[in-house]
Amino acid sequence: MIKAKKYIDFIFLALLGLSISVSLCLHFTEGFVLSINNYLALLSWIFVLLFKLIKPDKEFFGVLILLLLSTIGVINFTIITVNAELHHSESGFVYNGIGFNIIFFLLLIVYLVMNKRATSYIKILLRGSEKEQEEKRNKMINFYYEKFKVFGDQEFNELINNFDHYPVEAQVALNRIKAEKIN
Repeated sequence: MIKAKKYIDFIFLALLGLSISVSLCLHFTEGFVLSINNYLALLSWIFVLLFKLIKPDKEFFGVLILLLLSTIGVINFTIITVNAELHHSESGFVYNGIGFNIIFFLLLIVYLVMNKRATSYIKILLRGSEKEQEEKRNKMINFYYEKFKVFGDQEFNELINNFDHYPVEAQVALNRIKAEKIN
């Protein structure tokens, strides 16, 4: 059985390539105007495709980056602009304004659902690695430990009475202090 997960990036690259090829055909046959965003999309698509072909096993989130950039309108794989803003520069170039492209947002959601590696990569970017999370947790436990260990018996009993209202790190520190006081 062929694992489809290996080919997810290539499937989405094919979809993006089909989209840009339709845009190029419309440009040459119907006279549609291509913006700088379309040319940037074509160049970035070629770069990601070549990288995936040369090093297919390498961890590379090029498709994720392409979908993110096209969702906010930095690059555009279609002639159709959802935000309907075309700007003309003084030098004669046409470019799209930054906006939200719902079509590519939906493609991004589908890609993230299908590609668990990309989802875990985003989680690491937002939360940090497990090692970083553990270090942060230990730092908070030590903070609460140092803060609570100087309290007297009456203050400490009040802390124990409100045990459930404190964050998990504070509860761990309180349990450690409580165990030390028993011993």
